[in-house]
Amino acid sequence: MTRRSIAVVTAVSLGLMTSIAASGGGEARSTAATVSQRGASAGASDASRDPTARGVSAYHHTSYPIDPAVVTTAGATVVPIPVPAASPWLYPYQVASYAQYGYGGWRYGPGLAYEKRLDLMPAGYGASPVKHEARLLSFFSLSDIHIADEETPANSLYFGYTGYISSAYAPTMLLTTQVLDSAVQTINALNKDQKFDFGISLGDAINNQQYNEMRWYLDVLDGNLIEPDSGVKDDPVRGPLNDYQDAFKAAGLDQQIPWFQVMGNHDRFWMGFLPGNDYIADTRTGEQILNLGNIITDSMTPSPLGPNSRGYYMGSIDGRTPYGDIIGVGPQALFATPPKVLAADPNRRAVSRREFMRELFNTSTRPKGHGFTQSNIDNDFASYTFEPKANIPLKVIVLDLTQSDEEPNIRCYAHLSLDKARYDWLVSELEKGQAEGKLMVIAAHGPVGVPFDPFTGWSSKAYLSEAQLLAKLHEYPNLIAWIAGHRHSNAITARPSPYPAQPELGFWVIETASLKHFPQQFRTFEIVRNSDNTVSIITTNVDPSVVDGSPAAISREYAIAQWQIFASPYKPGGAKPWSADSRNAELVVPLSPEMQAKIADYGKKIKQDK
Repeated sequence: MTRRSIAVVTAVSLGLMTSIAASGGGEARSTAATVSQRGASAGASDASRDPTARGVSAYHHTSYPIDPAVVTTAGATVVPIPVPAASPWLYPYQVASYAQYGYGGWRYGPGLAYEKRLDLMPAGYGASPVKHEARLLSFFSLSDIHIADEETPANSLYFGYTGYISSAYAPTMLLTTQVLDSAVQTINALNKDQKFDFGISLGDAINNQQYNEMRWYLDVLDGNLIEPDSGVKDDPVRGPLNDYQDAFKAAGLDQQIPWFQVMGNHDRFWMGFLPGNDYIADTRTGEQILNLGNIITDSMTPSPLGPNSRGYYMGSIDGRTPYGDIIGVGPQALFATPPKVLAADPNRRAVSRREFMRELFNTSTRPKGHGFTQSNIDNDFASYTFEPKANIPLKVIVLDLTQSDEEPNIRCYAHLSLDKARYDWLVSELEKGQAEGKLMVIAAHGPVGVPFDPFTGWSSKAYLSEAQLLAKLHEYPNLIAWIAGHRHSNAITARPSPYPAQPELGFWVIETASLKHFPQQFRTFEIVRNSDNTVSIITTNVDPSVVDGSPAAISREYAIAQWQIFASPYKPGGAKPWSADSRNAELVVPLSPEMQAKIADYGKKIKQDK
């Protein structure tokens, strides 16, 4: 078998994450019931549910080790426990009350089977048995990690702390470096079982375009000491390794695994939403909290003010508090003087696209630049290609889909877009890959040919429409997949050939979820050659392995709670947020006769089960 699944050693009936006793539960819509989030079998004491008591002696390490019994979703899945019917609806910022009212609980459930999908194959395919003959490539993808400086004065909490936009505020923002460290350790464990040829980060590595976020991101991957704190040093819970502000030694990605970087909108713009101006730049490195108008409705007006609008303080996090209490948020009229964060920090400065690429040369992991070259920096051009294995005819086309600063502000700048230069470059690379007889995978921050909301889909001011781009992509039979993030989803979408007689003109769109929002997963991919010279892309969702009570485990609890809050029927508007589904699949890809002949002898033979 080629599917990654390390056996679960520990019982799948592990207890729930550490509960946190707290007072206050918001406006009750029914009789409030206090619920313990751990069963008696898990052995939770009252002290373990108190954050101050919990952390003092919980760890005697300089790092946060994961549970060594690593398992993918093929072996076990994280299943949220429903919120008790008697519990009130909470606002997202009421973190201290999550456990009291039954938010954030989870258990392990059965593994998720692989769905074999033949959407791209011609009618009648599948009648004859087909075996996996040889492994061509193995890699992993991370996306939308959103490494966050939660104490920045240039935050956007106002738009999410009461439940409006889940990406504007999430309590998981307190623990992003620790969650990435957990994911990296999980990747390293999987790599011991079967080597990855490479990894790729699909954009939105950082949350707010800040230099300190960029350094935390790279330092986690490099295995350096992480100080996930900005401004003045805070210690909400006295002692080491017991709160979100404490320094820790990251494990670092296995040095033998090369990894590559894609540009995302949060890597490019303030909160992934607006280009900065002098006011936002000064606010980032100062003390006063950002004051903006309703940039959502403003962006739908004929002449949007964007970062020049005023009226609401965006808020920040008080890093002295165990649950990351929000400060300085609300209408300007409620404040006699402008609210401030605890301290300014010059490392909160914004990084430009050039600086983002340049910083990727300042790492100890490989390759140098992580795909970007000096030419990319000189030309301020964030697209490139690479070929993972010299002995496999496959290339990856990394495509920058972020909007240009010159595009007008129409529902902000989180859209996907191509200008003429990037489109011409893409076509050139597709033509070259086709002529050279190479399979091709496009890696971009956002997917194509899928549903979007009006703020994050294809830009109406792009050089070409999404339909025109899709039509062009369907001209290349060697294009087998488009991999992406952006929607915080695990969706897999078939893009069948528009010409039934040429099924090889179809490709798959495969999305990777976010480490910020539930289900907080990454993906693994194995591309294999089949006995009939089709290709299968076998893709598996993976939950980062956690130890009960660790920051990554607490983040999972927070992520589930936020998902439950935004999915609640009590939520204003009532709409569910992102997709929380895991999707493991074998995606069968037809090839042209020429490519079938070319790859017939490629790849490492797979030992067949008897």
